[in-house]
Amino acid sequence: MAPSILPTTHLLGLDLTVSVRQPTPLDFPISAPASPADSQVSMSTTTTTSTPATSLYAIRQTPNAGRAVFATRRIEANTLLSTANDLSINVLLRDYRKEVCAQCFFYDRGTTLPLRNSSTNLVFCSPSCQQEWLAQAGDIGVQAWTAAEKLSKGKSGEQRDGDYDMVDPHLPRPTTQDIAAAWESASSLATQIRLARAGTSPKSTRKALAAALREAVVPDVLAFCVSAILVAYQSPERWRGILDLVPDERPYHSFVDLAAFTRSYLQLLAVLPDKLLPLTTPETLITASSRDSHNSFGIRSLEDEGSEFFGYGCWGSASFFNHSCGPNVRKERVGREWRFLVDRMVEEGEELCISYLSGEERTMGSVGRRERLRGSEDPASPQYGRPQRAKLSQRRLIRVTSLGLFPGLEGRKMVPPLE
Repeated sequence: MAPSILPTTHLLGLDLTVSVRQPTPLDFPISAPASPADSQVSMSTTTTTSTPATSLYAIRQTPNAGRAVFATRRIEANTLLSTANDLSINVLLRDYRKEVCAQCFFYDRGTTLPLRNSSTNLVFCSPSCQQEWLAQAGDIGVQAWTAAEKLSKGKSGEQRDGDYDMVDPHLPRPTTQDIAAAWESASSLATQIRLARAGTSPKSTRKALAAALREAVVPDVLAFCVSAILVAYQSPERWRGILDLVPDERPYHSFVDLAAFTRSYLQLLAVLPDKLLPLTTPETLITASSRDSHNSFGIRSLEDEGSEFFGYGCWGSASFFNHSCGPNVRKERVGREWRFLVDRMVEEGEELCISYLSGEERTMGSVGRRERLRGSEDPASPQYGRPQRAKLSQRRLIRVTSLGLFPGLEGRKMVPPLE
């Protein structure tokens, strides 16, 4: 097949047109990325079963709802079914970073917490939480979060967030072909940035690196990518747990979302520590996005029925419960853990379900609940908790369609923004 020219020059405004073949969805298989030799981490591409071992229930495949949890015997009310403490990828939304403990997610009604790490700009509720976070992050984690914070802190206004949260949710989602093409375009520029990081002298490589750093930053997407890369580097067992989750082949809810991820990838290539660069790849980030999309839990306030949504995270062992508006299992977050308890007597063979709704959503009528669930596409996903503004920023749409990341987007019929 003759190669086609993708307009990668528009991605960062550079004169770096390259010849690449038209990608297919199979160009970026969702698998474990190769581990750097000096990380001493063995990354297997074979998925493992993260199903909790218990005599209370079993995970079974269902005809219409994927995997589900079924009681294997009668279970009394208030029985603890399981505890999920395998938090992997997680994000605290930037608007709450001064108010939520980065370790235990303690939140005190908007009060700024007393302890702050000056390099990462993360806050903690106690010295013990700060020390525990530092021990888990290690030197490489602190370096990575510091680099991401410097990148975000150096931007202001539209340079930092752009209009990321102003996208009309009714716009078409990128297809698998769109996703493959976008990451292929980003990979062309990534090669230039890697050469610049390696000390290669051609002017084009230095321009690519500088251009990536000039682009607008979306801090929450940047944080997601850093978290995913660190899990892949530091925690092979939890990364394998991520691989075991059912993937979403179209995890990006808009073209703006997809552009934010490819742009964050290039920016992190420019600033992350050298040891993390072998895992800073499209494969790592596509794997993380595709698994996180349908398997995340919102991190919410505890004292007010979860009215404040300030982040989300992926607990692999907690991802098997389906939603019910009349659940027989309740979930409780205790620090970084989720606990699942039976709400009433459950008979053998009965499916065990939780509610994906939180806060005021629980008091909605059936019509309101259906609308909320349908509108969010997946209430367990990070997209569900993000504020959605009704009107699309026309300036942002023009910018996205001019990036050259999405061949053919310009000719598509767009659903008009809601009034």
